[in-house]
Amino acid sequence: MRKISMALAALALLFAATAHAQSEPAARAAAVAPFVDEQTLAVVRVDRTHVDLAMMFAELQKLIALPAPLASAAAAEIEGPLGQLRQAGVRELYMVFSTAYLLHPPFVVAVPVEEGADAEAIAAVLRSGFDGVEQIRGAVCAGQEGVLQRLRSIKPVHRPELRAAFAAAGDSAVQVLIIPTADSRRVIEETLPLLPEDLGGGPSTAFTRGVMWAALGLSGPPESSLKLTIQSQDASAAENLGRALADLKEALSEAPGLRDFRPEYDRIAGELMPRVSGDRLVLSLDKAAADGLLRDILGPLFGRAREEAGITRSQANVHNILLACMMYRKDHQRDWPERLEAVAEKPWLRNPRRPDLEVGYAYRKPAKDDSARTVVIYEKYDQWPAPGIVVGFFDMAVTRVDSEERFKKMLASGR
Repeated sequence: MRKISMALAALALLFAATAHAQSEPAARAAAVAPFVDEQTLAVVRVDRTHVDLAMMFAELQKLIALPAPLASAAAAEIEGPLGQLRQAGVRELYMVFSTAYLLHPPFVVAVPVEEGADAEAIAAVLRSGFDGVEQIRGAVCAGQEGVLQRLRSIKPVHRPELRAAFAAAGDSAVQVLIIPTADSRRVIEETLPLLPEDLGGGPSTAFTRGVMWAALGLSGPPESSLKLTIQSQDASAAENLGRALADLKEALSEAPGLRDFRPEYDRIAGELMPRVSGDRLVLSLDKAAADGLLRDILGPLFGRAREEAGITRSQANVHNILLACMMYRKDHQRDWPERLEAVAEKPWLRNPRRPDLEVGYAYRKPAKDDSARTVVIYEKYDQWPAPGIVVGFFDMAVTRVDSEERFKKMLASGR
């Protein structure tokens, strides 16, 4: 549970922190420099200040119809570690990803101990989510023991692209920097000179020379924004990368089942395509566009979760109704009741998927000796819902039937 709390805290920082970072790009680069070497591939910086969980979840409730009980429970779960970090004086934290950590979770968390911060309190919070925590080069660092062991022994390497990337990310609450090394580019070009067709095809140099570094700046609700900058080798490499990304977008659109899962893929992918600008590719979304993207991406996910939860509750209702019918039959010479309202409690009759109806289930009174698979109860519907409907049978079985054609055959045959 504590590890879940730490993961939720990281997500909360991503979506909830507002863009009030105070450090200049050079200061940010200097803060993380002691933990960066020639194998570092990515750096994430999070500004912990100005986190308003109540405002964040209120905004998410409006944007993606996040249920109030879930919002309250998530806020309570996250507030613990965030509040402790705040009390310990933490203003920012870094995550450093390296190819040297691939045998472990491939990152280390570094929390600079600034003036007035409580290093012991910071360490106590991090221990709830990590096996190893210790103070290294002026920061409380957390990760697997093997990661920390290597971190203690590395010789930091100056990576001038860090400052440029931080500057491009801007004063957002979260900055994600991708900083490929010359060695990683060489390995890709030698082992994968041509990309697979399902990734758009073409030479891999479109990416190895098109992405010298990339910087993503994010701020979440209530003042959402997104800014992406990709620095290429030169203007020609930027043009090549732009074409390769367009080819990748088209190739992914042909993935089996994608349009069933995400019918609006073309529009969302188009909104996320960066534009070529000189030797860079850039993408910038203001609050309205970022909120719309958040709604488009997360809304359906929560919608499906709500739908599945509704189906589960409906199945429980049908099971309880069938149990009540069985009790009735024992006292009435195995006869079924005339109406469900005569035996079932009102909460069971309310279908969570049809809150507009007092009784959300249709009832077909069977004969005493009908077959076990005779349809007795099913969810009322006006139009067939995509996930199907919940059906209850003579033998007390309850299932979801996903095909309307199959369901109608069940009704016609009595099975």
